[in-house]
Amino acid sequence: MSILYIDPIGGIAGDMLCAGLIDLGLNQKKWIQSLKTLALDNYQLDVKKCMRNTFSATHLNITPI
Repeated sequence: MSILYIDPIGGIAGDMLCAGLIDLGLNQKKWIQSLKTLALDNYQLDVKKCMRNTFSATHLNITPI
């Protein structure tokens, strides 16, 4: 069993948290399928790997359509 501690002193953005969880191994396909079961529509998810200087990360963009 793995334990993840999140201590957002000044808050945390949902897109940044989800992108970080994807980086840690969250199954992206299962996560997206779970989101489809919610009563939400008219949004688009764009998940991609990016480089910022020497850092590699996942960028999640959620846009209304």
